[in-house]
Amino acid sequence: MLFHLSLACVLSTAVAMAYPQAYSPPTYPPFGNTSHPQSPLSNAEFGLRMRVPNPINPYAGLVATKNGTSQQLLMVAHTLSGPDTAYDTTPAYTVGTESLGTQKLYGPNFVELNLDVNGTQYGLSTPDIGGIHGIAYPVTASAGYHVKEWLVASTGEVNHKLTAASQQFLACNATVNGKHVMILSWGSSSLNGTYPSGCTSTSVSVTCNVPGSRWPMCVTKG
Repeated sequence: MLFHLSLACVLSTAVAMAYPQAYSPPTYPPFGNTSHPQSPLSNAEFGLRMRVPNPINPYAGLVATKNGTSQQLLMVAHTLSGPDTAYDTTPAYTVGTESLGTQKLYGPNFVELNLDVNGTQYGLSTPDIGGIHGIAYPVTASAGYHVKEWLVASTGEVNHKLTAASQQFLACNATVNGKHVMILSWGSSSLNGTYPSGCTSTSVSVTCNVPGSRWPMCVTKG
């Protein structure tokens, strides 16, 4: 797990959580990387999206975003009106043997889930929070980082290895580079079932918006 002081600083200083509210699409252009490299790192790239509390458009694409001087990128939600292929996302890809949804979250066959950021590999990671309740940490991407702790099903569902049954993805309100946004986080509810301030339960899935991708689900869809 990639869990060190720089991640703690993201939570304590650079990312300020707000109280829960309905998510609205940003009115500014995406300020992270959403380009499709001319020479992609994989021929099976895809986008990532998460559910957000918006009854009109319940999904938001995830954009890898540099926050201040931190070298770790945050996964910021960005929503566009229109078809699924219109989502702004940073291209992602897997490395390893895909389980295609056949293994339990505690089982084998985990893969790397990487981002293609302008031709540079960034590995996605979460901190190991164990059985702690009522906590949320951002999902981050770091250059040159490799870890096989992810599952990407043939249906497009994305999951992370569990070290406690209470762990889950959270969509959290945050301030990134002075802008009010929503970021993908990893955490758990408190013992009474409430989520950390500004956070709500979410899920992550694949969106087929990378032209020419050979990712099986996207080939079938296309």
